[in-house]
Amino acid sequence: FLPILLVIAIMNHTNRRLSDLSQDIDQSFKRYHFVEDAITLDKGQINLFDYFTEKPLLERVFNSSIDHINTSDGIKITFSDDDWVLCRASGTEPLIRIYAESTDPSLAHSYLAQVKELVSSK
Repeated sequence: FLPILLVIAIMNHTNRRLSDLSQDIDQSFKRYHFVEDAITLDKGQINLFDYFTEKPLLERVFNSSIDHINTSDGIKITFSDDDWVLCRASGTEPLIRIYAESTDPSLAHSYLAQVKELVSSK
């Protein structure tokens, strides 16, 4: 309730519409697009490290410079432009869940497609 009142107060004080304020935020900060998908596998046991082995290979697959790879909960690859893709095995199903975020929606979908291609090629 209080955040809504704050937005209304800002709109009243600046004499601007909500859509104008939203455009200002989008221009001041990056707008990220989040996408997700899953890959169903026939295997019972999933080891993501079988698919994502080394940084140079991943940089070729994604055609992007990788800043960091985090393996604490699945494999999260963060690119130098702050885009990222996360792959994690489902604990209950033979699935690999894939999540990606980018300022470019087509690039986010491309990350999903590249992960699917990498997994299907093994």
